[in-house]
Amino acid sequence: MKPNIKGVIQNCVSSIPDNEVALCLSSGLNSNSILFELVEQGKKVTAFTFSMEGIESRDYVHAKKNCETFGVDFVNVVLPNSLESLKEDVYTLAKMGAKSKADFECFFPFLHLYKHGGLTQKYVLSGLGADGHFCITKRGMIHFRDKIDSFRDMIYSNPNYGQKQMHEKMCESLGKVYVAPYHTEEMRNEFRGVQWNEINKPKEKQAIIDAYKDYFTKVKLFRHQNFQKGDSGISTAFMQLVHTDLNKGNFKTPKGIYNDIIDEINSQQ
Repeated sequence: MKPNIKGVIQNCVSSIPDNEVALCLSSGLNSNSILFELVEQGKKVTAFTFSMEGIESRDYVHAKKNCETFGVDFVNVVLPNSLESLKEDVYTLAKMGAKSKADFECFFPFLHLYKHGGLTQKYVLSGLGADGHFCITKRGMIHFRDKIDSFRDMIYSNPNYGQKQMHEKMCESLGKVYVAPYHTEEMRNEFRGVQWNEINKPKEKQAIIDAYKDYFTKVKLFRHQNFQKGDSGISTAFMQLVHTDLNKGNFKTPKGIYNDIIDEINSQQ
């Protein structure tokens, strides 16, 4: 019965030749479904999560607990919150192709994982790219709930949705392979024609819960939350940029700063 989420993840994991793999793990359903499949197939998993310096976020706390539950190695990448480091990072992110606020703030932790996280495994897996299948954004719920395939087409027409291209580019530069099962064409085919209520009832992303029901009974479930928001401290850290010399336009949010940096880099090319 569509969508066969487990079947797609199963195929992605079984196609990985290495036994030792890395997983970018949060407290959410997407990345934990990948964790469960890796465990089920007997892979030696090292799960990486992130926390801002001095903050133990929900993602950190529950990703760690889930790793303890399933006997998986756990690494926390501590993200710097100094202004000088952030200023350097926004330029690096812009040069990597960041265009939107989400690109800058969502990829920021992965930048530090890839650069300083002690990543030795060749294959890096993530649950990114899943949300577009479920149409759970505010815009999606208001305008596309009854025409969900149009929403999916719009979302996945962006080749960098979920910072996919940035992950691939970074992994390629390090001799690694980025694996995102929810971003595959095979997964997109599974969701085509599947309606909102079929996958989001009685709970949001119910289809993922059903795919790994026995595993999810052993962990605490959380509603969707963008990684850079909530209690991670990432958005708060980036808001500091409006009080620096990067804010030449006297912007109230960092978005204008990001656009200025993109324009500056483009003018130098």
